[in-house]
Amino acid sequence: MANVPVIIRETVHGAYSLTLVDKLFAQREILLDGAIDRAKAMDTINQLRILAEEDNTPITLLINSPGGDVVSGFAIHRFLLPPVSSFKRLEPLHKAFFIRLAAAAPVAHCGGIV
Repeated sequence: MANVPVIIRETVHGAYSLTLVDKLFAQREILLDGAIDRAKAMDTINQLRILAEEDNTPITLLINSPGGDVVSGFAIHRFLLPPVSSFKRLEPLHKAFFIRLAAAAPVAHCGGIV
């Protein structure tokens, strides 16, 4: 992700910054953005594994992708774990429907990233 927004928070202890991806991750949401390739698949899989090890609270996968490498899509599909409860498709794509098959959750259609 090229231009990731940065969120700056001020507390009584000072200011700190975090990226949108960090904020989503803290809310148990994973953003799969852009064409799916090996590096993006590994990053997504690692995030899924980390969140799944924490607890069984549902994970939301936000997909904003035109598709990509089929093998990388299979890798993500293989590692989708039961805690992944919902998918939000942010634009028309091919890989999102394939990845969604790994869970029984409905797809929420969104007009764009909020």
